[in-house]
Amino acid sequence: MKKDAAAIGLFGAITLLFFMPFVTGVNLFGFRDLSLYFYPLRQLMVGTMKAGHLPLWDPYIFCGIPFFATLQAGFLYPVSALLYILPFNIGFNWSIIVHYFMAAAFTYLMMRHFKVSRSGSFLSGMAFAFSGYLLSVSNMNTSLSSVVWLPLTLLFWDRAIGEASPRGRSFSLLSLVLVLSLMFLGGEPTIFYSTFVVMFFYALFMDRTAKLLYLPAILLAAAGLLAVQILPFAEYVAHSVRTWRTEFSFISHSSFPVREALNFVFPNFFGNFMEGTYSRAILGPDQQTWILSPYMGALTFLLAVIALFKRSRKVYFFAFTALFFLLLAFGKYTPFYEALFYSMPYLSAIRYPVKFLFFPAFAVAVMAGWGLNELKAGLHKSELAAFWGMKGALSSLLLLSLVFSRQIYRLLSSGPRLSGYDHLILHRLIEADTRALYLLAAIVLAAAAAAGLYYFRKISAQMFVAAIVFLVFADLFCFNYKINPPIPAALFSGRPANAEAMAYDRGLFRFFVDPNVFERSGTFYAEQKDILFSLRSKLSSNMMIVDRMSDWYGRESIEPIRNARLYWAYKDDLISVHTDILSYSNVKYILSFEKLKGSGFRPLLDKDFYLYQNLQAKERAYLDGGSVTIESYAPENVVVSADSPAGGRLVLADNYYPGWKAFVDGKETAIKRTYYLFRGVDLAPGRHEVKFVYDPLSVKLGAGISLATALLLCGYFFFKRREKA
Repeated sequence: MKKDAAAIGLFGAITLLFFMPFVTGVNLFGFRDLSLYFYPLRQLMVGTMKAGHLPLWDPYIFCGIPFFATLQAGFLYPVSALLYILPFNIGFNWSIIVHYFMAAAFTYLMMRHFKVSRSGSFLSGMAFAFSGYLLSVSNMNTSLSSVVWLPLTLLFWDRAIGEASPRGRSFSLLSLVLVLSLMFLGGEPTIFYSTFVVMFFYALFMDRTAKLLYLPAILLAAAGLLAVQILPFAEYVAHSVRTWRTEFSFISHSSFPVREALNFVFPNFFGNFMEGTYSRAILGPDQQTWILSPYMGALTFLLAVIALFKRSRKVYFFAFTALFFLLLAFGKYTPFYEALFYSMPYLSAIRYPVKFLFFPAFAVAVMAGWGLNELKAGLHKSELAAFWGMKGALSSLLLLSLVFSRQIYRLLSSGPRLSGYDHLILHRLIEADTRALYLLAAIVLAAAAAAGLYYFRKISAQMFVAAIVFLVFADLFCFNYKINPPIPAALFSGRPANAEAMAYDRGLFRFFVDPNVFERSGTFYAEQKDILFSLRSKLSSNMMIVDRMSDWYGRESIEPIRNARLYWAYKDDLISVHTDILSYSNVKYILSFEKLKGSGFRPLLDKDFYLYQNLQAKERAYLDGGSVTIESYAPENVVVSADSPAGGRLVLADNYYPGWKAFVDGKETAIKRTYYLFRGVDLAPGRHEVKFVYDPLSVKLGAGISLATALLLCGYFFFKRREKA
């Protein structure tokens, strides 16, 4: 036990080493969706809770959408507690960092359960936690929060289907339900769904087909426990673009190009997105940027191949299932995915097939641990040949690249589509690949030398294993350390000039950003921090939530359907032709790519782009032929005083959505959808007080089901314990 504790403690030290720039909160995890989505939403969640309210509704994007129901913010996810306990920036970073420690520790525990040696288990934990895949999904934060529970899921599933004792089986099944619930609350339903596929395959490979009957019961129990989150989420999905855009071309957009499977063993061979060398001009249209790097380590992959010599059912399970999910990840690039798209339940609802890379990454790390276990027991000639074969292949590639580098450059740059800047990118890419070859060759040469010394009994098994574990660490650290660039926390500590100009308006307002501000103002490669500061100055969607400023549109993985339809139908001429749509939506400020004409716009700033005040904009609540005063405006509770001499419809320019109730002078009144998006209430002549309250039945019903399920599961567990006693 002490040695196991020491191994897990060492994971903590390695985690700190990988993420040292983020420990104090001076720098943030801010790449891509972390700054554009997760940081603003979680900052809003914490602020709302500290103000004494449940974060059920977000009024700052899409003219208001459900907050809790979207799942992405992780309100019920236990690790989110760090956001409240620590200063926010530190808590935000540590809520990410801790998952890498969890991934390593949980994988180690699973491997120890599978009777793998401590060194093999340690290598598997390290290889998974610091793989290119897992480091890449820090910015797809929900994938990270969900996938780390996969090792514990397999651990408890293996116990449940193999346990002879009813009491032990009950404990394993209950633990499995809890772990799967945590996986779902992490925020990525794709991984939750895929894990049931993994469990199905595992039972088949372990010849436990009779135990497959457990799966519906496990799913039902987990669904009952999660009902408080599932019911609001399902309601939101029913009002989202996922009911509208389900065609194959849309769902399969981010597929993993087959050629890039090479990146599992050769880091960034086709270019590095972070360094600007992953170029469409060089590679053509078949690209994906969802995963920054799938690199597992050349030695890790070699050890995984060696594991196949073990001829174990478990190893074959991981190899087969990894291949299955890799074919899914290839998406539109193979007929396999399209065939399953129309026949496999739920698959057509999962955007981005590249998400399925989670299991190949996990499987390679797990198999590498078994491979090291095999070598520890003794090195055979075939295994020694594998080390020296890889060393020879890399050395040959390095020699070829050095001798023929000019010819390679000329061949690749001969296409007519390359500009002068593209030639520079190509030159940088070839240089980077050559440097990577040098380093890879050195690492593999050291491993081959250690294998030779071990084979001829010049060093002990312990020394050989220690050398391999260290070289795997060096391999992963050298190539994966920079996947997460540190972003200065100052990104959110000050307001850009455009936001400062709007901040003088103390009333309720929305802003709209001309899509051309983003689409026609592209730049060559820049540092990530510069890109993000530029996006904030452009009032990029969601980033202004930190300043509590409301965007007419927004950024959400599952967009509300009416907002999306309106935007995509009119986005090119919302400002020039359909300004009335913005005006009726309380859009008082417009950031435009070009100068606007007409008396309805008042220029405010013309730094880089043009900020205007829309003089035709209506207030957040309005009533034709009457006057309206907003007495109080909170996310889930709005109070309006209205004076309507002739009667009429009071319009609140916030999204119409189930769960909202209206009370006119204390009496509940029907809300009617008005102007396609908004809430309207018909008023009789006279003065009235109107309250809008967000009180979603889906949350209350879900909470009741979750509570009842929790009580039933506790009762079942204690009954089984008492029965055994």
